[in-house]
Amino acid sequence: MSVTALFATAGATNSGLYPATGLCEHMASAGQFPPVLGRRFGNRAPAGILLTAAVAIGLSIGFSLTAIASIGSAVALIVFALVSAGHLRVRGETGASVWLLALAIASAVIVLVTFAFTTLVEEPATAVALLVILLMSSALDLGWKHRRPDSPAAAADAPDGPVPAPQSPTG
Repeated sequence: MSVTALFATAGATNSGLYPATGLCEHMASAGQFPPVLGRRFGNRAPAGILLTAAVAIGLSIGFSLTAIASIGSAVALIVFALVSAGHLRVRGETGASVWLLALAIASAVIVLVTFAFTTLVEEPATAVALLVILLMSSALDLGWKHRRPDSPAAAADAPDGPVPAPQSPTG
């Protein structure tokens, strides 16, 4: 069973690397990520993947596998809730049912709150790490949105007015 789990994990990790590279490059070209995350070092190694690997190494050194799995589960629940909440804004285009989206959001939030209290009691270091990760992620996102060239705050600070938004490679 351990060998099977090892191959499954290796396969999932490997299959996630290919789209992650293109995703980082696309999001950097669209201005959602800093341009440095869209670069490649030595024309091969994508900066976004190198940063992800560095964070993963840091987590693996500082936390047990159980704690890392707990952090990953909590982040997945947060992403599910946010994606469902975002879907509410475009439900007219997708034809999604409001009650079903509300149920999805409520389910994810209830499980997340239960998980948070259980983790806080049983693994306080993991709960603190999750809180730090969420705060750092939010701070980095807000900081980048404030500093990027096409943001209203950065455009107001620019001496020659707004800087045009970067164009995607496809048009």
